[in-house]
Amino acid sequence: QAIINVLKLFPAPDVASGVSGVSTQVGSNVATEHYALGRADYNLSNNDTLFFRSVTDKTEFTDPFGGGGFGGAGGGLQLWPEGDEQTAQFTTLQWRRIVSPTVVNAARLSFSRNATVAATTGSVPALQVFFPGAGRQDGQVTFAGQLAGLGGATQLPFNETQNRWTEGDDITWTKGAQTIKFGAAISRLQT
Repeated sequence: QAIINVLKLFPAPDVASGVSGVSTQVGSNVATEHYALGRADYNLSNNDTLFFRSVTDKTEFTDPFGGGGFGGAGGGLQLWPEGDEQTAQFTTLQWRRIVSPTVVNAARLSFSRNATVAATTGSVPALQVFFPGAGRQDGQVTFAGQLAGLGGATQLPFNETQNRWTEGDDITWTKGAQTIKFGAAISRLQT
């Protein structure tokens, strides 16, 4: 009975081609993006300024043919769509101080985060026989030949988050027609 339930997932062919048939499946990729940019400049005094910038880019994407094996290979059924959410955030704070008419110091702190989460958003009872009641992604069934694979994509679900903190300081020194700029930055990456 389990095998019959799995085979029932295949739609009836709409084009006959010799001994096999072809079923045409049409789906829509749905995507949204929300982008925000903020910037502020503030003069603390004649010699001190603050600069702040923040950028956020949040996207959501649904691939209706995300299942059927790795990356939809051989897929083609809309029973296991892939839902992706990505957030990219970039924030910078800089303090600039005019130390003297020939020396300027700029200290900065920045943070960036890229996070991507993806999962199969569909499920069918016929493929929950592998992990009944566990709340996991459907199992996969693949066939030799020309039949599409069934089930969620192999690489899903995943959650990739990368945080980067950077601190830096630059000094610019001007002497006559010459300008020398030197500094250092330290970056810490967390994945």
